[in-house]
Amino acid sequence: MKIPHDRLRKLSTAIFTAAGCHEGEAERISHYLVEANLAGHDSHGVLRIPSYVDWLRTGKVQANKVLKVVFETT
Repeated sequence: MKIPHDRLRKLSTAIFTAAGCHEGEAERISHYLVEANLAGHDSHGVLRIPSYVDWLRTGKVQANKVLKVVFETT
């Protein structure tokens, strides 16, 4: 079955939003997963959605975290 990339991106975004991600975060995740599929790297694409959602549910990863640089060297 072929799904247009824009539709797949919207579906993936909806899944991650329902799993607790803010819309912007869900859109970024979906963008890179769909791009991986489009580049031919299917093992790093939307195939990973069930695992990532499970990781969110079990606390292995946390949604909506912002990085903060606390120390920087040159």
